[in-house]
Amino acid sequence: MSGIFISFEGIDQSGKSTQAKKLVDYLRERGHEVVFTYEPGSTELGQKIRSLVLGRTSAGKIDSTAEMFLFSADRAQHVNELIRPSLDAGKVVTSDRYVDSTLAYQGYGRGLNLNDLRMIQNVATGGLKPDITIWIDVDLQTIQKRELPLFSDRIESEDRGGEKPFFQRVRQGFKEAYQSEPDRIFRVDGTRSVDAVFKDIKKVVINRIKLRDLYKINLKDWVLSTIEKVERGTDWNCAWKKTYFELGGESQRSCIDWEELKAVGSLFEIQN
Repeated sequence: MSGIFISFEGIDQSGKSTQAKKLVDYLRERGHEVVFTYEPGSTELGQKIRSLVLGRTSAGKIDSTAEMFLFSADRAQHVNELIRPSLDAGKVVTSDRYVDSTLAYQGYGRGLNLNDLRMIQNVATGGLKPDITIWIDVDLQTIQKRELPLFSDRIESEDRGGEKPFFQRVRQGFKEAYQSEPDRIFRVDGTRSVDAVFKDIKKVVINRIKLRDLYKINLKDWVLSTIEKVERGTDWNCAWKKTYFELGGESQRSCIDWEELKAVGSLFEIQN
């Protein structure tokens, strides 16, 4: 897969959907082919599942295990019908919710066994994980103070602003996921303005995209061709390799010692 998979996570009304859409617009304006998607409901089957699990007019109470399997069925269809084909085509896929939501809501929130959930999600997704997960972290007191529209779905209506412990447990689930996978999950303080939050998100995503582009370089060919040039007498004191990912707005440049370069080249030759 040559695309990039980005997921957005957070408790209800944390602002993640707003930020996901802002990122999609930003990347499209800069020429990236972006697929915006969400869970549940991004496929025809998913829309039917969404009406079952989130509709406030659903008949009767949905059992927690049944709810989890419905979300997982939506995800399996979502991955195979939309996400994987888009990634295979080299597109950027941005999803509003993914596996971390199931672990947080059904695991920490509902109390289902986390090991069982991880196994089921692995089957549903075929092991596909996001390259980047943006966790918009907002405390429940801040959500209480926001002027928000009436809750629009069944889960959102269960607990407003921490009046019950459900969303406290869900937030803890996201926190523990972040602590266990800091290389994938990036915490963004969602209590600030929309623009301030987006500035942090933009930096994380741009850096990762540039790093992906760097990996497209055939490092083996670069090293061997550099050795050949130096051996032909090219007047280089050392070989320079530029890394093109952005850190604090500036690209970094590092000098590779000639002997170190030859050592790397010998490794490539041994592998042949």
